Amino acid sequence: MLALTMALPASAADGLELKPRPLARKGVVELRRNVEIPRVVVKFHEGTRVRLRGEQLVALSEMRGARELGQLSQRGLTGSSVAADMATVASLVAADPHARGLGRMFTADEKLLDTRKFATETLSGQEVADLNLYFEVPIRPGTTFQQVRDLVEKLDALPSVETAYAEPAAEPAAVNWPNFLTPMLLKAGPNLQGEQGYLGAAPTGIDAHFAWTVAGGSGANVKVVDVEGGWRTTHEDMPASSTRGHPVQRPELAQPRHRRAG
Repeated sequence: MLALTMALPASAADGLELKPRPLARKGVVELRRNVEIPRVVVKFHEGTRVRLRGEQLVALSEMRGARELGQLSQRGLTGSSVAADMATVASLVAADPHARGLGRMFTADEKLLDTRKFATETLSGQEVADLNLYFEVPIRPGTTFQQVRDLVEKLDALPSVETAYAEPAAEPAAVNWPNFLTPMLLKAGPNLQGEQGYLGAAPTGIDAHFAWTVAGGSGANVKVVDVEGGWRTTHEDMPASSTRGHPVQRPELAQPRHRRAG
């Protein structure tokens, strides 16, 4: 499938009947004012065909298929409006003292990402996001959400931009060390899936609900090796059978540094 689709034109997906993907919700995703932000993510709307050439955003308008032209029309976008929004993105990033340019978020070859998108849509019947439409704005170290919020809000407000959000720095898991060492007898808890917002679509989730509808998306026959810190090994969701080897215990609770395997 992958080798075959590498030679397909950009409009090859026009013949597929696809269930539309839900759009990200407009509006700034609020974070703590002082949380560190290593980058801002900008995702253009499907159909815009925005790409990065050198350090400049360009729209590959000649490659848009019928579906993409329809997507632009549905959102009231034109070639001129997309071009204007690209110019605004570039000027906002250039003018912000905390921003350090613009780059692709997913650095795999563009044709490979196109091929994977087509293959996934063919297998699932579900429209998936074009990963080539995601861009990142690296932010200077030590910059907080409060300092980039205005930039995020202005980027997100552009009609051609599906979503823009500040991505916070990863934080190691916190753990109560005595409880980590002392076995706890816990009763089975209630089903809290409704409270797990990360199961939903980006930017607040990983779109697990959609992943479960795709072959292999439920994790069947998939093995995962996760190296992290701050695990509570006595938790009901971590049976003894799930742990292998000899976890390394590090007493410095503030920074486990993800060296304890579980």
